[in-house]
Amino acid sequence: MLDHPLNVLRLTGLIGIGATAVLIAADLIMLYTPRPSTAFRVAEVAPALSRRRVLLGDYLGVFTIPLVLVGLLHIYLRLRLAGWWFAGPPVILLAYTYVLGAAFHHVVGVLVRSAHADAETPDVPARTRLLAQEFLRPLYVVFTSTALLGSVWLFCSLLFGRSGYPSWMAWLSPFITGGAALLGRRFAIGPVAGVLAPAGHNLAMLVFLLCSTLQLGS
Repeated sequence: MLDHPLNVLRLTGLIGIGATAVLIAADLIMLYTPRPSTAFRVAEVAPALSRRRVLLGDYLGVFTIPLVLVGLLHIYLRLRLAGWWFAGPPVILLAYTYVLGAAFHHVVGVLVRSAHADAETPDVPARTRLLAQEFLRPLYVVFTSTALLGSVWLFCSLLFGRSGYPSWMAWLSPFITGGAALLGRRFAIGPVAGVLAPAGHNLAMLVFLLCSTLQLGS
């Protein structure tokens, strides 16, 4: 049973799908490399990234993230039948994750551009690593913690709450698919890991929004 018209749910779902797909493209434009890396190894990634690529990925991501929040509204509308504690906290936590993601995108862009600007200076890699530790690590720790808590809460809401979702949708939630992406990032071959490292979280959200929107027709 749904307490919102199907056209509203479909529209918010489609907007979320489109925005998340663009955000994945922004992640890959900005940070894809064919070898495994982490957010903190900006000094290693920077030489492979052109100025145009970094700027495009940075601004495309920052300007797209507000539209991803429409997709989270879609999830909230489908969960709200189960009550506030099943719908509100997971969506708020995931929304906060995307707010942090906007800051994360921009800080990475600034650090990579800084490394480019000082490319002739011998100690750039050490300086860039230091800046990454100071600015990116706190963001990354809070981002990861919030994303994990929000994903676990969403999984439990889907599995145990009486919402507009069937309980089996829990097994397609970002907690499961994001966990699979994390394993793939660690153990997959370089090109695949290079996709999953920057875009794994958004790929997991895209899978869930696609399944959520398609399931409306069943």
